[in-house]
Amino acid sequence: MKQTQLKRTPLKRISKKKQVEMTKERKIWLQILDRCKGICEYCNQKPDFRGLHPHEEIFRSHGGKLSLKNTKASCGKCHSLKHGIVEI
Repeated sequence: MKQTQLKRTPLKRISKKKQVEMTKERKIWLQILDRCKGICEYCNQKPDFRGLHPHEEIFRSHGGKLSLKNTKASCGKCHSLKHGIVEI
């Protein structure tokens, strides 16, 4: 029997600029987790099964900055509400 080889897709290289941005995001997220102590900064409740998410008050795509001031930890419910997703 002839074995077929799977085609491998090449790994996408990450630019230096993107690496720096990802490192900065990670550092800020760790500082936010330390600041919030595992509690949502909007409803002051422990998160449900979805955990905590970083939420930017002013999105970077709308001119916001990647900073501690602009980013808060939000539970899954608050994060969905902030993005206009209504839960049933």
